[in-house]
Amino acid sequence: MEFKVNLNLSRAKSTMEALKKFPEEILDGGSQAIYDYLVEYHSRIDWREGNWFAGPGSGEFQKSVVEGWQPPVRSGNTITIKNTFGLLSWKTTGGIITPRRATHLTIPLISEARHRSVAEFRASTGDRLFRAGDALCRKIGKKIEAVYALSLGVKQNPYPNALPSKHDLWEVIRGVADGLVRRL
Repeated sequence: MEFKVNLNLSRAKSTMEALKKFPEEILDGGSQAIYDYLVEYHSRIDWREGNWFAGPGSGEFQKSVVEGWQPPVRSGNTITIKNTFGLLSWKTTGGIITPRRATHLTIPLISEARHRSVAEFRASTGDRLFRAGDALCRKIGKKIEAVYALSLGVKQNPYPNALPSKHDLWEVIRGVADGLVRRL
């Protein structure tokens, strides 16, 4: 039995040259792929969970997160991808929500008030609301019903999927690397 090995040195030299450029191509291609992935990832998230409250600019959060992603900037062997929408970092860490234009937050206590501002609730029901302690209430016959709780602030936990996992981001880079290897 006999085996013959024929080594084509010109092909080996071109492959070695391509491998020298490999880290650069992964850095550039991988950073663009991650940027594209982050934009697409945040385009799919509906930030309005069960505790979402209506207010000025409601529904604009997702749009602001997507528009906040800035294209990759390279400095040596470091790529920086920034999001300029400051509230995204707050979503990743959580924090205390406080009123900005009023003295209290209004927290719906009845299903009819959910996802509605106080003004929207009044307009849709025609009910006159009045303050009783730390609540906005309405009168139903001879009974008083609390419609909104009033609060100086509430704690919001970090949003569980505010950012993709590191594993998902590595998979994006791996996909770029696999594509480069196939080209060799």
